[in-house]
Amino acid sequence: MKFLVTYRERQADFDPAAAQRRAARLLTERAMPPGLKVHELLSRIGGGGGYAVVETAEAEDLQHLAGLFSSYECRIEPVADLSFNGAARAERPAAAAQGTPLPEMPPGEPHEGAFSDDDVYDTED
Repeated sequence: MKFLVTYRERQADFDPAAAQRRAARLLTERAMPPGLKVHELLSRIGGGGGYAVVETAEAEDLQHLAGLFSSYECRIEPVADLSFNGAARAERPAAAAQGTPLPEMPPGEPHEGAFSDDDVYDTED
C-alpha cells in the first residue's frame, strides 16, 4: 500500500535548504527496511517541509519512518492510485488544435462543484 508522508520542521528559525537536505538524507542515506520503497521525495515551495510517497505492506516500516522524522512534525496517510492517465489529458489540447471540438456539458446539468446564485448571494439569515 502507498502512503503520503507529510513533514514540516518544528523550529520557527530554521534554514529551509538545510532542512530539505536533512530530510532527503533521512530517506536516501539511512538504512531502510527491505519492504519499504520510496517512490518520490517532494520539497514544499515557499516554506519548510515536504512530502514523500512511500510504499510498504508492513506496519513496522511506518513506525520506522515515524522514528526517522521524529524531529519533524510528521503525518503519514494511506493513499490509493487513481486510474488517471496524463497522456489522455495531453491529447485533449492536441485534438482541439486539430479542429476537433471538445465535448461540452449538457446545458441543463450543473457541473460538479458548481455554485448557484443562492449559494453566493444568500440573503436569508
